[in-house]
Amino acid sequence: MSESQQRRKLSAIEIVGDTTSRVDNWRQLVFPAVFLIYLVQTGAGVLKHARGVGVLIGMALIAVFCACYLSAMVVGRNNSAPRLFWWLYVGMLATTAVETVFARGDAFVMLVYVAVMTVAALWYRGLPVIALYAVIAVLVPDWLWHDQSGGSTAVAIGIIALAMYGFFAVLRSNAALAAARTEVARLATENERARIARDLHDLLGHSLTTISVKAQLAHRLSATDPARAASEIAEVEELTRRTLTDVRAAVSGYREVTLGNELAAAREVLRAAGISARLPGA
Repeated sequence: MSESQQRRKLSAIEIVGDTTSRVDNWRQLVFPAVFLIYLVQTGAGVLKHARGVGVLIGMALIAVFCACYLSAMVVGRNNSAPRLFWWLYVGMLATTAVETVFARGDAFVMLVYVAVMTVAALWYRGLPVIALYAVIAVLVPDWLWHDQSGGSTAVAIGIIALAMYGFFAVLRSNAALAAARTEVARLATENERARIARDLHDLLGHSLTTISVKAQLAHRLSATDPARAASEIAEVEELTRRTLTDVRAAVSGYREVTLGNELAAAREVLRAAGISARLPGA
């Protein structure tokens, strides 16, 4: 493959990777974006309590809040920029506070989404914060505008927070399970590498020893007994082929070192060295 072809291949891989990343980001935004439908209540509050430019500002604040929420969802899930996440979190709170000028008590529906981010970021440590949001949703509208409808918002904050605790618990369990599977796969790979290294060491060690002894014997016999030297060289050739077959089998996992095979190999090495050994057959 030429250098230009390699560059085009790498560029294609990068494009596919970028496309996959963008698709994953869009998938991460689908459910949170659908969940934003409940901000219709805040929009209705803007139309009810604001006039003229105030309506435009109130709707713009809802759009800003949605942007902060979706961005915080993506950043928090990828854990790519914790500081940016908290800036977006503060932006959601600030937008909610300003929106109360235009939507009054209906603006506190936004605290439901802030509670979701609180669960995602703080887990159980966020319970006091969520309780504070629920209290604010009840007391502030009643105190400022004598609006006693904040109880439903407080209930929604509590229910959604509990649901998110369960949802994020499932996500954490799945992440832990994926990490465990990755670790199991890594350990299995290491064990397989160790097995192959051990089998190759044993196979090649004994086989090469036998080949070396037979080659030395053939060298010594080449001047005095050429016929036997040729026989020993033929055995070396056959042993080399058999060793290559054993190595391939060991790599494939079909060949394991056994005591019987090692005894047979030891007997062959000793016989080639002119030593008659009494070894068990099994």
